[in-house]
Amino acid sequence: MEKIIKYIFLHIILIIDLFAMVDNDLDGVDDIYDKCLNTPFLYIVDETGCPADMVYYGSINLEYEYGILKKSDDITISNEIYIAYRYNNYLFNGQKSIFNIESQNNISDTYFNIGYQFNFYTNLVQTYIGVKYADGSEYLPNKLNDYMLSINYNFPTKYITYTGSILYNISGNSDGIDNGNYFDYTIGVSYEKSDFNFTLLYLNDGSYRQDTNAYKNIDFEAEYYINNNYYFSATYSKDIINGNSYDIYIGLGVSFE
Repeated sequence: MEKIIKYIFLHIILIIDLFAMVDNDLDGVDDIYDKCLNTPFLYIVDETGCPADMVYYGSINLEYEYGILKKSDDITISNEIYIAYRYNNYLFNGQKSIFNIESQNNISDTYFNIGYQFNFYTNLVQTYIGVKYADGSEYLPNKLNDYMLSINYNFPTKYITYTGSILYNISGNSDGIDNGNYFDYTIGVSYEKSDFNFTLLYLNDGSYRQDTNAYKNIDFEAEYYINNNYYFSATYSKDIINGNSYDIYIGLGVSFE
C-alpha cells in the first residue's frame, strides 16, 4: 500500500511540473524567468536563459494597429503605435493613439507607464504606474492629465495562460467638469500552440463621465508569429450591452532581444 501511495504521489508531482513549467525554446529555463525566449536549440545558456557568451541588453517590442471602432451609428478610425521595453524585471511602455471621429477633429492619446514584474514560481504579477497626457483637443478642452495604477496577474501552464488585471484611473478635470475616477478590470484565458496565440477576454471599462455606465466587452484576439521576431495580430471586440457597437483591429509587430 505504501508503494502504491508513493507511486501515485510521484506521478502527481510529475504532472504538476509538466503543466506548471513553460519552456517554449527548450533551453531548460522556465519562460517566466527566461530573458531570451527564442534561444536556438543547440545554444548553451546561463541561468537567465540567454546564450552564455551574450551580453543582455533587454528586449523591445514595437507594434502598429489599425482599428475600425463602431459605436452605435458613429465610425471611428484609429491608428495606434505601441512600444514596450523590458530589462530584467523592469517594464517600460508607451502608446500613441490617434482617433479620426466622424464630424469631429482628430483626438490623440499618449500613454506612458513603468512597472515591475514579480515572479512567484509559475505565477507572474506585474505592477504599473502610468500617465495619460492631455492632448488639448476640442472634445475635452483644457483637460488635465490622467494617472493610473494597475496590477496584472498571469498563471501560465504548458499551453494555457489564465490572466486578470485591475486598473484605477485618477481622472484629470476639464473646463467646468469634475471628471470622475474609475476602475477597469479584465479577466481572460489564452491558448498558445506552435506559431499561434488565441486569447479570450472579458473587459469592464469604467468611464470618467459621471452619467455613463461602464463599458462591458468580450474580446477575441489572435496572433500569428511569422518568425521569432515578426507577428500579425487581429482583434474583434464586441460590446455586450450595446449590440450595435464593436471594434476591429489588425496589427503588425516586431520584437528584439
